[in-house]
Amino acid sequence: MTFADFLDEQLQLRQKTSPGYSMRSFARDLGVDSGFLSRILKGSRRLSLSKAHSISDKLSLSAKDRERFLYLVRLALIDDDEDLKRSIERQLQRHSEPQSVLGASSFKVISKWYHYAILELTFKEDFESQPSYISQKLNISQFEAKMAIERMVRLGLLARDSNGSLKKTKSNIGDLCAPSESARCRHKDILEKASRSLEKQSFEEKVQLGATFCIDKKLLPETRQRIQVFLQDLNDFLESGDREEVYEMNVSLFSLEK
Repeated sequence: MTFADFLDEQLQLRQKTSPGYSMRSFARDLGVDSGFLSRILKGSRRLSLSKAHSISDKLSLSAKDRERFLYLVRLALIDDDEDLKRSIERQLQRHSEPQSVLGASSFKVISKWYHYAILELTFKEDFESQPSYISQKLNISQFEAKMAIERMVRLGLLARDSNGSLKKTKSNIGDLCAPSESARCRHKDILEKASRSLEKQSFEEKVQLGATFCIDKKLLPETRQRIQVFLQDLNDFLESGDREEVYEMNVSLFSLEK
């Protein structure tokens, strides 16, 4: 599918509910010229990312469909960067796969950092399903480990196989992206863990980099998407070898003027 196909689908959906709805009506609602839209739908004109963001806002898309549309637009803008093209194609493939996106209430239940860590621990060859093992690996209490297991089994994020071993049930688990107190608490926990790693982990055991720059804030929506592509590519790379130890990567881009 191309971004033009996506827009054509959106037009057809509107025509099904309103038979008199025309391409001219669609162009008006998107805030573009009808001739411009015609060339887009025919595949003879590409969209800039800024125009794509404007159109996606007017389409009132779900978060998932908005990301899919923007990925399709970015894909069409790539001429000779095959690596970036493959990265975006992988993201589009993942968008077509079933994904368990945690709602606000579910996310609140497992917002403490160690819930996600327990899910990833299940991939280790020496993993044991007992709270004592998890407690020792993550430096949390056995009670915290036991309660975390029960919560994630209840939410369907963990299940026991025929041997009674815990397994992560979802290959794709989306975080709650909307701002919330639970999300803020999770990020604070992770930042505290990162601060401790400065003293407790050697240079060879960690990677801590940073940069400071003056930016155009209008580029933040695309920046968020680029970071998502980068994180997924890095995830694929790091998980291509032996699953030896659970790591956390947290990307923060924020203003120093507030």
